[in-house]
This record gives sequence, C-alpha cells and structure tokens, in this order.
Amino acid sequence: MHAFKLEITPARTIAAGFALVIILGAVLLRLPFCLRPGVTLSFIDSLYTATSAVCVTGLVVTDTGSTFSPIGEALIALLIQIGGLGVAAVGTGVMAAFNQKLNFKSRYLIRDSFNLNTMGGIIRFLKSLLVATLVIELLGAVAAFTVFIKSYDFWTAVGISCFHSIASFNNAGFDIFGTGSSMYIYRNNVWLTLVTILLIFLGGIGFSTINEIYREGLHYRKWSLNTCVSLSMSI
Repeated sequence: MHAFKLEITPARTIAAGFALVIILGAVLLRLPFCLRPGVTLSFIDSLYTATSAVCVTGLVVTDTGSTFSPIGEALIALLIQIGGLGVAAVGTGVMAAFNQKLNFKSRYLIRDSFNLNTMGGIIRFLKSLLVATLVIELLGAVAAFTVFIKSYDFWTAVGISCFHSIASFNNAGFDIFGTGSSMYIYRNNVWLTLVTILLIFLGGIGFSTINEIYREGLHYRKWSLNTCVSLSMSI
C-alpha cells in the first residue's frame, strides 16, 4: 500500500497562505482591542469578515465602522492589502526588504501568482509593484483627506482616508463611516466620487498594465495585447 503523498505545488502553497492569513485574521478580529467597547463578535462573523477582506469582496455581516476599533479597522485594511497584492508577493516582498535572498521556490511562487512569463527580474518586479501600490494609495488618501477633514478631526480623517484609498484601489467595498450607508452619504461630492472611481479603475486594470503604460508612455502601438484589451475594455 503506497503512502499518501500530497505534492506541494505553487498553487497549493498560495492557497494555503491565503487560508492561513484568513484564519489568523479571524482570530485577531475577535480580540477586545480590535472591537468597539461593549461589542462582541462571533467566530463565524469574524471569519466571514476576514475572508471577505482577504478575498477583497467587501461583503459584510456587520457594520465595520460601528463594530471594529481603529486597530481592528487597521487590521482589516492590512488583510485587504495582503489579499490585493497576494500572499506570495507580500511574503517575498518582506524577505527582500530584509535583504533575504529569494530561493527558486519563492521566485516560482511569484511567477505563478502574477502569471509572469519569465523568472528573471522578479525582485525588480516586486519592488515596482510595492512602490506603485504605495504611491497610488498615498495619493488617493491625500485626495480623499481633503473631503474627510471637513467632517472629522485630523487623525480620524487620516485613518478614514487611508482605509478608503486601500479599499478602493483593491476593489474591496468596505467602509468605516459607521453609518451603514457606505458611499451613499457622499453621493453628491463629485471630487470624492471621481477619486474613488479612479482608484477602483487603476486597481482593476492591474499593475502589469499600469507598469507598461508608464514604461512605454502613450505610444499604444508598443503596448502588449494584454494591456490593450485590459485598458480598452475597462474604459
């Protein structure tokens, strides 16, 4: 009788990484410092919230702003960011930040995670991805801050702006306004609406498309088929 062996493939490793982040997030979201005073959260609800955040769906079973403390909201934003970038990208990005040499398996995971055609330039690709994400989300947060500062104190406006930018760029429909009405209360604010639309659009077309347009400029004849299709269909 042959011993059962589970082959560890890149796809299974990535899936296991997502599952681990979701479970860890679900456990942390139930801790007292992640919740508003007097609020309790069942494990199934915390698991649902963590899954929704990592898988960037934005579906909720409880009002985010009324349920979670600033620490809990920051954790949800982190889960959204990890889900948007990909567990493999975040993990190897952290390793690269600490000057840890990436082995063949790590590079193979990144290649499969982003459907790259080559193993070359993985570190450069990761750095560009992380920098582009940070810059776009930071600019989005600054733009949103000009709206939120009119309704909230400085640090609350900063927190909401950062959360809103991260959620929008990663196409996750979370909000922390605490009213349960999401963006409806800002439906007449043209500036915030346009900023949100642009963040969603940039996150939707993906880093590869953004990077190619940045590299080649508006010379569309040099764009790849993937970029042409992604951009034209999104528009």
